[in-house]
Amino acid sequence: MRKNRRSYVYISPSIGTAERHLRFALSTRVARLGNREFLRAYCSLAYLYPGFHLDSWDDWDGPKHFAPLVREARRRAAAGKLTTNELYPYQASKAAIARARQEAGLR
Repeated sequence: MRKNRRSYVYISPSIGTAERHLRFALSTRVARLGNREFLRAYCSLAYLYPGFHLDSWDDWDGPKHFAPLVREARRRAAAGKLTTNELYPYQASKAAIARARQEAGLR
């Protein structure tokens, strides 16, 4: 895990933008993505699926076609290329929940 640099956590401005980041990442070899491109897609996964959590991936009921992103996140973390906040981008999930609450008229 990387500790001596600032984390980059991407918060998508919309569902459509998050979907585009995921489609792009999954249409190529995920391991070849630069760190920012990878994190945009990985954080978009957390944004679109707020219930996603890396540690419970094997038990997750969500779409399994995101497995390349999960494998790459684990690989990059083991290689010290991701911070803890990048590996667990809860901020993206919280932003999605806040957006949904706002759209529903809740506070």
